[in-house]
Amino acid sequence: MDSRYYTFTPNSHNRKLRGAAVVSAPRRTCPPSCPFRAGQGCYGDGYPINIHWAKVSDGARGMPWGDMLRHVACQPPDAIWRYGDVGDLPGRYGRLDAGKVGQLASANDGRRGFLYSHYPVASGPHALHNHRALQAATDAGLTCNASAEGLALADVLFALQLPVVTVLPRSLGDWRSLRTPRGVQVMRCPAEYREDLGCLTCGGKRGPLCARAYRPYIIGLTAHGTKARAVEAVVAATERKWANVATTMGDNR
Repeated sequence: MDSRYYTFTPNSHNRKLRGAAVVSAPRRTCPPSCPFRAGQGCYGDGYPINIHWAKVSDGARGMPWGDMLRHVACQPPDAIWRYGDVGDLPGRYGRLDAGKVGQLASANDGRRGFLYSHYPVASGPHALHNHRALQAATDAGLTCNASAEGLALADVLFALQLPVVTVLPRSLGDWRSLRTPRGVQVMRCPAEYREDLGCLTCGGKRGPLCARAYRPYIIGLTAHGTKARAVEAVVAATERKWANVATTMGDNR
């Protein structure tokens, strides 16, 4: 069976998405460098989403890439939707498939799609290629958030002119806003502290914070659920790895 299958759900029951459309991608789209792979805190490994993801990944559920694109393109103008509640963008060995990323951005034309990607853009042999692919799609209207773990890497990614989302430890408590070591504001996802908000209502008429492309702030998500401790271990390791890089960089935009 074709393992390159995707699902398009027009009305997600996910608490945060609150009825927004969502695309699920197979596990093989996740880059090898994603720090949450192999039981290290990946959201997709938790119950019950892992059951759905397994069926998508082995081809038992879903549709080919081209059919998924047509579903995206058939959404109403200005529709809010998310790509990749599980999985990532198409790519191989850590290198994004820029052609398919461009196709997804074209299908999104006139809509407010957004996604989070762990494809490396700050280091590695494909960093520049990946950065250009994500930036081109973002320029075309599909907000491609670069995913970070902790404040140091978030600082680095922010300086690369991409929208950034970062996961943070529970030790921060009931926070709303903070700043990175280099002074960039981090705003907490409103759905974490307001039960009445989700992606369809976050941000009011301007739309979800995560769907705003060149915003002057980073969005923070607090580690939670049964995988929270594993996620926090990844955050701590990433902070140590990137701390010196962040402090020696030039001024942020």
